[in-house]
Amino acid sequence: MFSIVTCPPSALAGVGWRVKTGRSKRVTGDRLHFPEGSVWVFTSGFRLTKQTPRLAEFVKLFGLLATREAFYLLTKDRMPIPKKIPIMREKNYHTHFLGKYDNGTQFFGYETFFFPGTYPNGKDWEKFRREYVVLYLFDEDGRFIDFEYWYAGTTSERQDTTAKLEQMVSSRGPYEFSDIEVELFQTEIDGEVFGLVADEEGETVELMPSSTIAFSEPWNGEYYT
Repeated sequence: MFSIVTCPPSALAGVGWRVKTGRSKRVTGDRLHFPEGSVWVFTSGFRLTKQTPRLAEFVKLFGLLATREAFYLLTKDRMPIPKKIPIMREKNYHTHFLGKYDNGTQFFGYETFFFPGTYPNGKDWEKFRREYVVLYLFDEDGRFIDFEYWYAGTTSERQDTTAKLEQMVSSRGPYEFSDIEVELFQTEIDGEVFGLVADEEGETVELMPSSTIAFSEPWNGEYYT
């Protein structure tokens, strides 16, 4: 059912193939041709595992290995990154504050953070991580039109960011929570890039800063953390 062959990681990238990790990062290297209709799982330790049954069966068989080591799924003919993506609302999680106002304006509010360019490593990181509340606005066609933000201080002095976000969303009029579909965009706040930014190398769209969540093929609104 399964076969294992020795293969250096440099041989994992072939023409027309992409390597998908938890964040869909690509592994580059020499050309390697794979048979049509098979799935390959690469784990650390220079092992390339060919899997013809379902992935669930592989994980069951090599459960300990799968939980301890990173693995990569190789897929063929991946879709290009779209200019507009759906975003699925998930209550009480990263996309809780997602929806539409009565005038048709779509919104996406969230709490995020970033570290300054240089900061000392160690136990005092809370004094340097900058916390933000951001509300993005889009028109009915998903075009980015405006944003509002609030700097909540560092993590060590952070105030109630959730209450502030609720206030920012409600202050703009009647609304309903819902899924949205919006175009990619980016803006700058305090010298840092914010927005839905395409990662061409990883073939994902990441919510910046700090890659809070990421979207990838099949572009159905689901996201990864």
